[in-house]
This record gives sequence, structure tokens and C-alpha cells, in this order.
Amino acid sequence: MKSLEANPYRNCDLGDKRLTDRAVLIAEALKVKYGHPLSEIFQSARAPVQ
Repeated sequence: MKSLEANPYRNCDLGDKRLTDRAVLIAEALKVKYGHPLSEIFQSARAPVQ
């Protein structure tokens, strides 16, 4: 699998800065804990584990 050095969502335009920020956070969380169960990466649907 190709490593995500730069977050591809950082420059996307989802029509709302909050959505773009959330996409960036989700991508970063998935990159950091790649291969772990989603229930371990995300405590709830509200935000990734910090």
C-alpha cells in the first residue's frame, strides 16, 4: 500500500471548512493507526481519538 506522506484531503473543497477539517482528522487517524480496528481508532462517530 502506498504511504500517505501528504494528506490528500488537506486541499480538497467539500463546501464547508468544517467538513474539510474533519476529513483531514479522519485521514490522519487512519494513517497513524493503519490496520487497527475502527472501534479502536475512533471512540465515537464524533471525532477520532486524539
